[in-house]
Amino acid sequence: MIASNGFARIFFRLPAIDPSPSRGDQTLAATPWPVTALQSWSWLLIMVCGVLLLSGCKEITSSDLEIRSGVAYLKDGTTPYSGPIKDYYKNQDGSNGKLLQEGSYNRGLKHDVWTTYKWNGEKSVVKFEAGLEEGSAEEYYPDGAIKRQVGYSKGKLNGFSSEYDTKGKVGRQIYYTNGFISHPPSPRKGESKSEEGGAVEESGPTTIEEKLYGKRKKSMMEYIKEMF
Repeated sequence: MIASNGFARIFFRLPAIDPSPSRGDQTLAATPWPVTALQSWSWLLIMVCGVLLLSGCKEITSSDLEIRSGVAYLKDGTTPYSGPIKDYYKNQDGSNGKLLQEGSYNRGLKHDVWTTYKWNGEKSVVKFEAGLEEGSAEEYYPDGAIKRQVGYSKGKLNGFSSEYDTKGKVGRQIYYTNGFISHPPSPRKGESKSEEGGAVEESGPTTIEEKLYGKRKKSMMEYIKEMF
């Protein structure tokens, strides 16, 4: 009972009991309990806030979201979701295994860098703006060497798609324009691509026709008429 009273005094500061007999019974020592009770409520409030903070730190996964008209919401939520997201491969017992993907949403749309990890150690990195792929996207071998690089503009493939072998040598290249395979743009007149990627001046006449009739490639008849 004494221990019980001591516990109560710690949290609620109940009136202390004077064990010495007086007038045949115990007398109560007056203690200002309202102040100490307020301290107890402060501790309780701190504990409640701690629980709420811990619950707010829960990782959000794709299973916590639902897509409505292309916009991500928390299930039963009324505003588009903004914040990070992580998904994991599942172990046989249902627990989380290796990381599958990580990224973030802004107002319900994919935003900034999203990284996807394959089970064999390869990964891909794509940047999003307002839910659409934008800029360069890369795939990597398990050792970190680049495997493939593509360009995006507003969610559509644009520019060269280049594949690399494990030694970093360029293999197949495909050029895209607005999501469709097309021919790469020709160098501007008077310029051509050098091996270093710079521009070099166009060389002089290299064919018999150019040497005879000039760069304009006149016909033989035009050339004879000009002579007479």
